[in-house]
Amino acid sequence: MLVDLRKQYLETGCIFVPGLLTPAQVERMRLIGEHVLSQWRVRSPEDGKAGIDQPGAIVLRHLNHPGYYAGRREWLVELLDLIADPRVLGVVREIFDDEVVFRCTSLFFNPLTNSREGNWHRDSQFGTPDPLREREQVERSAEVIRTTRSVGGVQMQVALVPTEDSEYVPGSHLRWDTPEENYIRLAEGQKYSGSSLMPGAVKTHQEPGDAAAFHAFGLHRGRYHTDKCRRTLMLTYNPVGSTTTPDYFNDQPWCLEPGYLDGVKPETKEFFERFIERFRGSWKKG
Repeated sequence: MLVDLRKQYLETGCIFVPGLLTPAQVERMRLIGEHVLSQWRVRSPEDGKAGIDQPGAIVLRHLNHPGYYAGRREWLVELLDLIADPRVLGVVREIFDDEVVFRCTSLFFNPLTNSREGNWHRDSQFGTPDPLREREQVERSAEVIRTTRSVGGVQMQVALVPTEDSEYVPGSHLRWDTPEENYIRLAEGQKYSGSSLMPGAVKTHQEPGDAAAFHAFGLHRGRYHTDKCRRTLMLTYNPVGSTTTPDYFNDQPWCLEPGYLDGVKPETKEFFERFIERFRGSWKKG
C-alpha cells in the first residue's frame, strides 16, 4: 500500500482505508446485516431475548452465530468468507506485522428511540473504572506500543451506508487525558461526555465499503440518531502473538457445532480453525 498503515496506526491510533470492500461485497453484507438485525429484534439466539425490547440499542454482537441463518446457510458462509477475506486480513496483518486471529463481529445501527451524540470514552474505562488505575493501564499500553512497536488488537469498522458518525482524537492512545479531555469524558458522572467540543477530534466520513480502524484505548465515540440510518460492520482481530483472555467477545462455542465451517473457502476454514483451537478449551469448560 502507498500509505504505511502500520506506522500510521502505531503513531496516531487510527487509519482510513477507502474501498476496502467492493460494491458487491457491501451489497451482500448490507443484506445479511439487515437480516441478522431483524432476527435479533425478534429473538437473539444467544440469550433468547427480543432486541425490540431495547429500542435504544445501537449494537449487536456475533453476527456469525448460526442461529441467525435457519434456511439461509449460504449467507453465513458468505459472512465467514468476508471475515477471512485476503484483502481485509492483508490490512490487519500490515498493522500487526503478525498473523491474525479472529475475535468478534459487531453491527452498529441507529436506535429506534433516544437519539444521542454518543459519549466520549476510552474502552479502558469499562474494565477499570477507577481513574488512577485506568491511567496506569493506558500509560502502560502506550509504553508497550513505543518500546515494542506492537498492538494487541484492532477494530475495523466498515461502512455499509454513508456515515460520518465515528470520531477519534488521533494520538490519544499514547497518553493520558489532558485536563479538558478528562473533564469532558468523566466530570460529574460523565455529565459532559456527549459534548461536541472535544479538542482535536476528527470526524471520519465513510462511503459504503470504506473502513476506519482505531485503537480502543484512544479517545473516541460514535453518534446515533433515530432519523439517520447507520449500518457499520465491525470486524475485530488480535495478532497471533498476543495474549488473549477468554471473554464475552471471543466466547463463541457454536463454532464447535458439526458442520459449522462446511462450504467456506479453504483459507477461511484454516483461519477459523486457528480461532477455534485457541479458545475451544474455555468453551468446553463453559
